[in-house]
Amino acid sequence: MELEHNTDTPFFSVIIPTYNRAKPLMEAVASVQSQDFKDFELIVIDDGSNDNTSELMQEAAKNDPRIKYVFQENAERSAARNHGIDLARGRYICFLDSDDVYLPDHLSLFHKTIEKNEYPVAMVLGNSLAEINGKIKKDPPYVTETDHPLELVLKISICSQRVCVHSSILKEFKYDVTLRVGEDQELWSRIVRKYPIIHS
Repeated sequence: MELEHNTDTPFFSVIIPTYNRAKPLMEAVASVQSQDFKDFELIVIDDGSNDNTSELMQEAAKNDPRIKYVFQENAERSAARNHGIDLARGRYICFLDSDDVYLPDHLSLFHKTIEKNEYPVAMVLGNSLAEINGKIKKDPPYVTETDHPLELVLKISICSQRVCVHSSILKEFKYDVTLRVGEDQELWSRIVRKYPIIHS
């Protein structure tokens, strides 16, 4: 099911933190714009870039009302993601790194899972999609011998673009800005102690 964009409360907020990655960033932005599910907002948090990111993103935001571009002083990616979470108006929040891309059905597959599960307050896991040396790569399936949520998170690396999280959860749990490595896993480990994981 395709929904038109809701300017007040979009279904998804997609957050992209970026720093001096103008060219790959524009590919990432284009991959979000080309989603077959249209009801989203895209929030790009520029973490102090000194290349031409600002010029390109201001032009993109002018041409697409779904895009919000925000510049902040350099504070690292966790602070940038948290800033995006604070600004997000969507019911569910997704993440994308500025050197990765979504395939066109990325959001629609999440939406189908969310709708099937009656719009849960939960963390939904899908497969991440990345452009590596010009090729689209899909992560291997989520394979494990345990169903314990915390054990799942600790045993299997879950990158940010694999998750879709109900906004109320991320308003409660934020990235730890003191961490430079493993900040994703640390956040997921806190979330799954209280909220369920659903596989897309």
